[in-house]
Amino acid sequence: MARLIDEEAGHIRWVKDRLDAYAAANGETVVEEMLDRFKRIDEQVYNELKEYASCFEKVAGPKRTDSDSIEHRLRRVAAESLAVDESAIRLDASLVEMGVDSLDLVVFMMAVEEEFQVEFAREDQKGLRTLGDIDRSLRLKADNGNGTGARSGKRN
Repeated sequence: MARLIDEEAGHIRWVKDRLDAYAAANGETVVEEMLDRFKRIDEQVYNELKEYASCFEKVAGPKRTDSDSIEHRLRRVAAESLAVDESAIRLDASLVEMGVDSLDLVVFMMAVEEEFQVEFAREDQKGLRTLGDIDRSLRLKADNGNGTGARSGKRN
């Protein structure tokens, strides 16, 4: 949703730039009329979207709780994809100590990318030695607005 809003804001900035150029060439009155028209259309669209507010949770999943923290979700993904008990997972343990081989690592990283809606470049993956490294990387991505979003509520 944040990405959608950012994209829409970028589009609005693009339109504003074009309108400024158009106003310089054709006059402010013409642009004001166009902006009024855009405003009416926006209001209509947003009012139509309000009817879907009640079903938002069905589409985007439930609101996050403390148990949905990055660390908790990462532990759950590790437990599921590596077939280990979640209580045995330590953030400071190296992936090698956890018995992760190259195939396990591919499966695990794909599961992490799916869960957190992120992508790790191959070069970035080389620096991820522990779950703590992955946790820190995910937090950085979240702080930068890249991923860690909600899944559609489904759990494997």
